[in-house]
Amino acid sequence: MAWAVAPQHYTASYFTTHRRIVEQALGEFLTYTKAEVQPKSPSFANKSSNGWDVKVGSYTGGDQSAGYVYGGKNCWNAWWANVSASQGTKQSMEIRQNLDDLPEGLYALECKASTQHYCLSDQHGYLIYNKETYATPPLKADYMDLPTVGNIWQTLTTSPVYIEEGSSVTIGFVGTKQGAIDNAYRPYGNTSGNGDRREGWWLATDFRLLYHPVKKLTLTPGQWSTVCLPYAFTVPSDMKLYQVAGLLADHTAIAIEEATQVEAGRPYICKSEQAQQVLLEFGDKVKSAVSYTQCNNLRGYFETSAANRAPVDSYVLKDGQWVAVGDERPSIASNSAIIFKLDGMTELDAWSGLTMPLSGAPTAIGDVGVEPASVSTFTLGGLRADGSRGIVIETDGRQAKKVVRK
Repeated sequence: MAWAVAPQHYTASYFTTHRRIVEQALGEFLTYTKAEVQPKSPSFANKSSNGWDVKVGSYTGGDQSAGYVYGGKNCWNAWWANVSASQGTKQSMEIRQNLDDLPEGLYALECKASTQHYCLSDQHGYLIYNKETYATPPLKADYMDLPTVGNIWQTLTTSPVYIEEGSSVTIGFVGTKQGAIDNAYRPYGNTSGNGDRREGWWLATDFRLLYHPVKKLTLTPGQWSTVCLPYAFTVPSDMKLYQVAGLLADHTAIAIEEATQVEAGRPYICKSEQAQQVLLEFGDKVKSAVSYTQCNNLRGYFETSAANRAPVDSYVLKDGQWVAVGDERPSIASNSAIIFKLDGMTELDAWSGLTMPLSGAPTAIGDVGVEPASVSTFTLGGLRADGSRGIVIETDGRQAKKVVRK
């Protein structure tokens, strides 16, 4: 079997460089904000490491503490004490912290790190989710002791990771002596001396979790569904959103039209070609859904529980039609919508667009006919006078009147 040979420019360096370009572009597109859940002691203020699991690497010696201040920042110091590169390749200095109950979304870890010149190895930050590790690029800032450099800190950021609602992650920073060269470090301006095998040591601080809201929907391809989110969101090309235009005059169906823009908190009817859609959200988060009175009685819900049930005489979407709710009230799913009631909807005498049928809805009331009541005839003495002539009394059971028969 002949193996195809990749073009010469498809080297490891090529893929690494272009991966960084894609990650940078993605990061700019996502416009992260600070997540609601943040690490404790992110900058080791007051020399505190509260919340961190420290010295969790295989090497626990040296100087590993939060008592270091450099470049105007409190930071964690991880210092090798006379460990050779060959020994240190198989050892690590590490700190980590667990973060729990995260809202659903895309997350990235950001931190700052630094070291001295010729002390670079594989130092990096990381985020662990579902047993998968997402690492930052390795530290490249090795100029903390160079007087000509102003900002000695390098900001390191992981690629974005999708986190499910209520999940936990682990963040941290770690370094071995992989790639370090024994005694390569010398104090700035000093070329003599034997060195102390500090190479691979690091400082880290300013840990924070970045967040971009997204919502993963599980849908039945080609079937109608509903969605209501606290953010505006980008609609994928293989998904369409609709809003309620009104109620047909005979009450047999609702009229719908494609939505031209997406508003935070507004409920929509949707149809997707895919079983799963990840919606990128944007803008400000709203606290409550838009009132159903502004949505032609389509009422949206954000987070619900089993106690949230559709009210009697509302309508829930089932198998492509809106079904009237009776005594058996179904639960309302999170981020979904119902038709709260028909009363008050815009009634349409004519509609040429899309419609969705209503099941169990009362039809419009037409003219009411009254069947004529039977009439009985009596004499003035109270006897039946069917066929009699003269003055008689006629009654239909509700009222009586005198008539003259000839």
